[in-house]
Amino acid sequence: MTAFAFLDLVIGLVFIYLIFSLAASTIREMYANLRNLRAKNLEKWVLNSLQQEGFGQQLLDHP
Repeated sequence: MTAFAFLDLVIGLVFIYLIFSLAASTIREMYANLRNLRAKNLEKWVLNSLQQEGFGQQLLDHP
């Protein structure tokens, strides 16, 4: 054991937090990619945000 046990503890906790957050992000991205959630959410946002005079639908219909 080193003289800086507290520093070792902090570094270990940061490393564990980093590993878990990367794993959670990876799982979430795989799920979103599998279900095509990004495209569906973007389409809903465009339609809801630009609903004045049907501009959202015109934007989606434009090639």
